[in-house]
Amino acid sequence: MNDGLTQLRMRITCSSTISPKINFEEAAKKTMRWQSKLMQDDKHGKRLLWKKKVPGDTLVFMLLDQKETKLVCIGAKTEKDSKTYSRELTNQLRQAGMVGVQSSVFRIVEIVAETKLKHNLALEQFWTRYPTHCRYEPELFPALIYKSSEHRKMTVLIFSTGRIVIKGAKSEKEIKDALKDVTDRLSGFEVNAGS
Repeated sequence: MNDGLTQLRMRITCSSTISPKINFEEAAKKTMRWQSKLMQDDKHGKRLLWKKKVPGDTLVFMLLDQKETKLVCIGAKTEKDSKTYSRELTNQLRQAGMVGVQSSVFRIVEIVAETKLKHNLALEQFWTRYPTHCRYEPELFPALIYKSSEHRKMTVLIFSTGRIVIKGAKSEKEIKDALKDVTDRLSGFEVNAGS
């Protein structure tokens, strides 16, 4: 069924540790030209946010003031891009005058992927066939929530329009494996748009 998919789009959230610890007020002043925004509240502490335009998209960067300074990058399309953008931002922080800033302990926090089948789906029948893997309450939420026994940490949202959203993956391989699993199981549950 994979040949019946539209393009797979991924959004990756990654984090890395920035050292030495950053003075957020100073960082906010030095990154003003990036339209940075310094925020603080009791729950999250200090956060410095800014957006960066990249070809075809916008990334959101966030510095978090915790025991260590964390750099979070949201919106990269590939694992490789997320590492590249995080490195670039660390270099830009150094160029902005934060001498000695380095990033380490890079990790993928989550990958969210989205694609669409080229046909609608009979979710009620799918739910009846796989009740132990699914939760489906269309009066509360329009998607069927699917959890595979092979991919327990991921959640797959399946919409009757054929839209599929996969959340909770830590690698592109996990996304592709989960997508293959769900599209194989969806085979036979296609319906015509006019039905």
